[in-house]
Amino acid sequence: MTAAADRPPLRRAPWLAVVLATIVATLLRVRLALAGPDLDVDALAHAAIGRRMLEEWRDVTIHWVWLPLWHAVGALCAALGHDLVGQRALSLLASAVTPLALTALLRRRDRDTATPFLAGVLCALWPLNVVMGGTAEPEAVFQLLVLLACLAWERRQPVATGALLGLAALLRYEAWALPGVFLSLWWVEGRARRGAWAWIIPGAAIAGWALLHRAQSGEWLWFLRENRRYIAQAWREMAFVEHRPPSLRLAPIWYLAGIPWRSLGPALLFVLPGVPAVLRRAPRAFVTAGAALLAFVTAVWVARANLGLDRHFMVLVPLYATLVAAGMTATAERVTGALGRPQLARLAAAGLCLAALQHVARGPLKRQMRWTAHAARGLYARERAAGAALRAGLTPGARVFCDVRRMEVFLRVPPWRLIRWEAQAIGDFNLLVEASQRGRALVVTAPARAAQLREGVRVLYRDEALVVLRRDAPAALDPRVLRMPAAR
Repeated sequence: MTAAADRPPLRRAPWLAVVLATIVATLLRVRLALAGPDLDVDALAHAAIGRRMLEEWRDVTIHWVWLPLWHAVGALCAALGHDLVGQRALSLLASAVTPLALTALLRRRDRDTATPFLAGVLCALWPLNVVMGGTAEPEAVFQLLVLLACLAWERRQPVATGALLGLAALLRYEAWALPGVFLSLWWVEGRARRGAWAWIIPGAAIAGWALLHRAQSGEWLWFLRENRRYIAQAWREMAFVEHRPPSLRLAPIWYLAGIPWRSLGPALLFVLPGVPAVLRRAPRAFVTAGAALLAFVTAVWVARANLGLDRHFMVLVPLYATLVAAGMTATAERVTGALGRPQLARLAAAGLCLAALQHVARGPLKRQMRWTAHAARGLYARERAAGAALRAGLTPGARVFCDVRRMEVFLRVPPWRLIRWEAQAIGDFNLLVEASQRGRALVVTAPARAAQLREGVRVLYRDEALVVLRRDAPAALDPRVLRMPAAR
């Protein structure tokens, strides 16, 4: 076989490496998803608000201090009967696209080095990306939206850029730093009329949300004031100042170096030779947006306006993966050049990347996977078991009496199929009417609150906190019962 015939597979090999890394990361995320639910209680809170949106969508105050887009996603998932499962699936899909989008973005300006491909591999297998990329939190989707916005800008698609940034601005507050970034880019790059959409659309989304919230809450930026109040309370309850965790002791460099060091360890030092290379070769929108996001999350943490959570760094993983990859490439080029073998630079860079990934896989990634899976297995065990028992006994027309609000997310039943009566108010006759009209009725409550229900009731699940009951339609249907008003 000729050398020319060998070239196409060799050209595809770097892309195959990114795809393989993405597949491995996706399988690890699926493993975590099967282990149990999200450890962060915010995921359940988002899902619960999503369910409320189906019935109270006109009330913006139900979003509390959060932005509305992820709750709209949760509402759609709840309407389809999937709740957290749907949100996790969307995060998993976004995480699978991100390494490919990052590689494509970097190759817009760099087709001469291995940096785009190494960055894609590192981004895929970055421990924080692996662990958070399949949760019901919005960070994975936010990360992808920002990357796609930068890619659209590089392709001279300002309307698409603005639309993507507008979605990001309704998803995470960090995106509120980006309209100014793209305004600056638009100004520097010629101020074309069409290009203004890149910052006008997200700016309008932010202003529109603030105005709508003001109209309903009666206070400008109430959600920011409420967030400050909540964070101050959380700081007191968690005794941050007294305990002085590493996030507080390293506050000015927590997002700059503290969190990424915990994921990569010494391999993070490749950032130092990577910075000049990224400034020369990476797309300007990507670098500028990344710098603005890093400054934003750092400033907010130093100002003690959040809890310094690791997941806030997730949007910065693509930038740091690129910096490390560029540093590996620059180091490999210097070493192979000094040895008189510059043609081996790509191979040497790939070797450095593999060595770093081996350390990550055996250390930080393994620890985070093991800890997360172990913690998730027992989390909300009774709620998940009760929800599974209910779904196994649910028929297409049946409705559910439920007075345990926290259970709704685990039931994965659309809100309009729920009857939120206090269980003590439910009698055997109520279940008879509901079962006669719909073929079956179910009840989810605490055991003590269902003691009065006996006639024709079957227990599907029971523990000290929850009970799931089923009442089937009687063999002979009474026409008078069938004409009774439906429960509301």
